[in-house]
Amino acid sequence: MRLVLLCLQTLKNFGSSCFGNCTSLLSITLPNSVKSVGWGCFESCTSLKSCTYSNNSELTLLSGNCFKGCKALTEFTIPSNIIEIQQNVFEGDTNLIRVYGCENVEFLGGSTSTGWSVFAGCSKLIEVEGLSKVKIISSGCFASCTSLTTLHLNWEGLTEIKVNAFQNCSSLTNPNYVINGSTCTLGDDALTGSGLAKNVI
Repeated sequence: MRLVLLCLQTLKNFGSSCFGNCTSLLSITLPNSVKSVGWGCFESCTSLKSCTYSNNSELTLLSGNCFKGCKALTEFTIPSNIIEIQQNVFEGDTNLIRVYGCENVEFLGGSTSTGWSVFAGCSKLIEVEGLSKVKIISSGCFASCTSLTTLHLNWEGLTEIKVNAFQNCSSLTNPNYVINGSTCTLGDDALTGSGLAKNVI
């Protein structure tokens, strides 16, 4: 049996791993009553194709591992109030192609800048919209996103690109993605295997 879940309008919180490994879950709609979604809430929901948020959603972060291993996701829209995407949120989502709505996101990997691997292994990911407010790219953030061509970052405004952040992003070759080497700290292998190394000035 395939499960399509519509949450009740009074629901406020989803706990950690709340729907983890629910491999028949196809879609979910979160109403604006939801205030928090716990760590690994939908991790390894391998049939999940869509997660829809209310236009008035009050969520401000996507918790770590939230959609990790959701291999049926192809597109995802980030709610407008989200300012923080924690570690491993989309890691291993091998069919994810585009992510929209990141205009207000300030932190990739966590607000302490110690998170990692937000999109690691998303091998079909082509584009992530928004992100112009992000200053630090966390460790392994886009590692092995081999199809990635478009990131709407403020490239010259980045202050740090951590270890392995863009490792093996072989399609990320846009010459307009200029990185200011005098104001941006580069971690070990941050750009290895990508087309960005030649863009450092």
